[in-house]
Amino acid sequence: MNPSSRPDASRRSNRAHISPRATSMKRREKHGGILGSSTRNKGSVRMKVEKLQKLVPGGDDLQTERLLSHTADYIVRMRFQVNLLQALLKLHHP
Repeated sequence: MNPSSRPDASRRSNRAHISPRATSMKRREKHGGILGSSTRNKGSVRMKVEKLQKLVPGGDDLQTERLLSHTADYIVRMRFQVNLLQALLKLHHP
């Protein structure tokens, strides 16, 4: 099917371009305004940081920026351990 034969093709071509920022602003207004979504997001982020602090060893004592850096290092170490264990398993069970 060529694009011009689609029923909504003419509507698309006549629409004015809407910037991503304008779309984002409309979405925020729809979901409680700028302050409402900001407050909700802060609470959501805070909850996720608290969960992360519990998951990462030593995370309880870290500020958010340091926690994220520590988490990245922790993920790298865990990935290394998984790779090492998989290699050992292949040696043991060829």
